[in-house]
Amino acid sequence: MKCADRVWIVLGFLFCSLGSAGGSLRLAEDNIDEIVRQMSPREKAMLLVGCESLVSKDSLTVYVPGAAGYTKSFPQYGIPSTVMADGPVGVRIFPIKVDGKRHYCTCFPSSTLLASTWDTQLVETQAGAMGEEAAVYDVDVILTPGINIMRNPLCGRNFEYFSEDPVLSGLMGAAMVNGVQSRGIGTSLKHFVANNQQVNKLNNDSRIPVKALREIYLKGFEICLQHSNPWTVMSSYNKIGGILTQSNAELLRTVLREEWGYDGLVVSDWYGKRNSPEQLEGGTNLLMPGEKAQLEEIEAGIESGALSMEVIDDAVKHILDYVVKTKAFRKDIHAALPDLEQHAALSRSVAGQGMVLLKNDSCVLPLKGIKNISLFGATAYHSIAGGGGSSNVNKSHIVDISTGLEQVGFVLDRSLKDLYTKYNAYQEALLVDPKATDWERLSYRRYVYPEMDLMPNKTLVGEQAKSNDMAVVVIGRGSTEESDRKVHDDFNLSDSEIYMIDKVCKEFHARNKKVVVLLNIGGVVETASWKNKPDAILSVWFPGQECGHAVADVLTGTVNPSGLFFHEAVSTTPPILDRKST
Repeated sequence: MKCADRVWIVLGFLFCSLGSAGGSLRLAEDNIDEIVRQMSPREKAMLLVGCESLVSKDSLTVYVPGAAGYTKSFPQYGIPSTVMADGPVGVRIFPIKVDGKRHYCTCFPSSTLLASTWDTQLVETQAGAMGEEAAVYDVDVILTPGINIMRNPLCGRNFEYFSEDPVLSGLMGAAMVNGVQSRGIGTSLKHFVANNQQVNKLNNDSRIPVKALREIYLKGFEICLQHSNPWTVMSSYNKIGGILTQSNAELLRTVLREEWGYDGLVVSDWYGKRNSPEQLEGGTNLLMPGEKAQLEEIEAGIESGALSMEVIDDAVKHILDYVVKTKAFRKDIHAALPDLEQHAALSRSVAGQGMVLLKNDSCVLPLKGIKNISLFGATAYHSIAGGGGSSNVNKSHIVDISTGLEQVGFVLDRSLKDLYTKYNAYQEALLVDPKATDWERLSYRRYVYPEMDLMPNKTLVGEQAKSNDMAVVVIGRGSTEESDRKVHDDFNLSDSEIYMIDKVCKEFHARNKKVVVLLNIGGVVETASWKNKPDAILSVWFPGQECGHAVADVLTGTVNPSGLFFHEAVSTTPPILDRKST
């Protein structure tokens, strides 16, 4: 060890010891103002910056592998570090090892599917399960819900959001907040505001008329805050009218705090560093995940007088108000691991209720008297549980659509299944790092494979139509926060997909046999050019890890899709969402 390193360690020890000896105050719910008065300017500056790159994991109160970020601990004041983790469809951390065995989190259905249920009670139930898992794994805040408006159908993050309607988005978001926080775990309402695209999202300047901003983009957040009280609100990356939202005092101080009365913590979106003093002056309280340059900027602003202690103290109070709510501060201990089987069953139930039946000619669904099925589509055998990026939950399994159908008694054509199995194995060998672990292949390394081209084999589909009772065709689409979707071969179907639907419909209809198309998608796709060909179309969205089971439930009639029409507990839904009242 170098001499300089020893000096810093000794100084750090003395600093902590002096802080502890210099004042006997320990953080409590009723002494936050006193703690703020006792803290030095440097300590305050350090508290305002997330500690990802400022401290080692050994100095954290709790270290959770794969968590998004941490706040700084100050043992001398009894201030613990807190843990924040993504995301919108389940707790995003690395698999946890207990007694040598990996333990995972549950990948629940996407927000878009939840909105399709129109059932706030169902959302609250799912959110409660997410909160339970966070509590067991020592996470203090889940960074959800995202309620931005789906302004553009190609936004890569639409699957994380609820709707293009601010009322539906606001009430669904409130249900998510209330469900998670009922378990003593915080949430982060995001991204405030107008985060409606992923291309150039760090620098995008949204030009929105005030009327549209108030009535569409802000309205969902306002409604959510009327019906819930999230511990944190996360500001977005973008600008509005040339001003960064993270530095926009009119937005964060006037609208959010003064007009709407929000008194929680305002946290920045992750990375995308800005001018730190301007962020604090504008109303952001906590800069995440934290870097040394931000701390230096804040200290320089304090020293020069450019950054007032009034602004600093206000931000520190908001952080401490947040800290005293957390599991880390309460020192809650959860000995039992989460009931992942129960949560998987819940995920399956929610998924079925949120699927949308777009077409059902001659009531072909639910399937009756059908046994032998020709199952087409690469996604049918390698199904999509959810989107990529911060919503990518490390789950123990994904039930493919093929598996779900087989487990309820349907017989899939073996030759067709073998063909797709070989094709998907080739795609995996081509796209996936061979060093990837099994859990990585289910999450970060799980790719959506391009559709297999059936055109070279002129007889395959006809032979399938002769041998089986009906056809199910699966169209799959991936989506992620890293980029927006494209029109070609994404919003519009690819040539291979168009040929597959056309050929399957012609061959099976020629023999008076039905065709059902399943859309395993996170956002909308073009249907006008081909919707008249199949007999039924079911949007299954991103249905979570129990994808195949939930699809089978709907196809067999065990579950009615878009369940609020049939949901017995409709009276628990706010009147504004009660379809029976319209």
